[in-house]
Amino acid sequence: MEKGLPVPEIPAALFADIHALAALRSGILLILVGVVLYFAIEQGLDESLALFGLIPAAVGLANLPYATLLWRRKRRVQADR
Repeated sequence: MEKGLPVPEIPAALFADIHALAALRSGILLILVGVVLYFAIEQGLDESLALFGLIPAAVGLANLPYATLLWRRKRRVQADR
C-alpha cells in the first residue's frame, strides 16, 4: 500500500476454513458449557431446572453438522476448479 500497489484480493476459500473452524469451536464450547451448566444447576437448585442448561448444549450440537457442511462445500468448490 505504501508503494501504491493494489491490495491483492483474499481468496474466498480462506473464509470457508475460518467459518468452519469457528463453527466447530463454538459447537464444542457450547456443548461443554451446557453440560457443565446442567450439572451445576442440578447440584445447586433443582433437577427440573437443570434441563435449561442443556439448551446451549443443543445449540452446540447443531453447530457440528454445520461445520461439516462448510468443509464439504469447500472441498466441492476446490474439486470443481
